[in-house]
Amino acid sequence: MRNRDTIETLETFVVLARLNSVGKTAEQLHISKASVSRRISSLETSIGKLFIRNQNGSELTPLGYLFLKRFNLS
Repeated sequence: MRNRDTIETLETFVVLARLNSVGKTAEQLHISKASVSRRISSLETSIGKLFIRNQNGSELTPLGYLFLKRFNLS
């Protein structure tokens, strides 16, 4: 991953963790829902499962909370 890609992916993670909605995250970042999903999927491939997705949105997994806390963003 290039540095810019990494920063954008981490920003997407933080916004999704805060909003718990792929749609709202996409809207706030001015990108498509598919782009949000791709970025999170890429991050999860590297780190592990960060979100539980359901019909009500996305929730952080325990690993997701730890990852967020690591950056002192919780």
